[in-house]
Amino acid sequence: MKLGDIIGYVILIALAFQLWGFIMENLLWVLGILVIIGVIAAGFRGNAVAEHKKNLLKGGLIPKASSYVHQKALREIAAEKPNVQLPRRQYYD
Repeated sequence: MKLGDIIGYVILIALAFQLWGFIMENLLWVLGILVIIGVIAAGFRGNAVAEHKKNLLKGGLIPKASSYVHQKALREIAAEKPNVQLPRRQYYD
């Protein structure tokens, strides 16, 4: 092995470690941003569930919600008031 080959391998290994460090640093940023977005989205979902639950108990003409929000609102109503009779409702988009 020549001295030039050894220096080339050392440089290659150093660049690999630099690349790995860059990937890991940015990966942590991306994961942090995803966690923040998830927390914000969970807060909005909680507000949407509470609003839909209020509309279901009120009845009448109410806005349509996603199936996730609708099912979660129904589960919460059933847990709070097991024998409640929900009033008639009509959805609009």
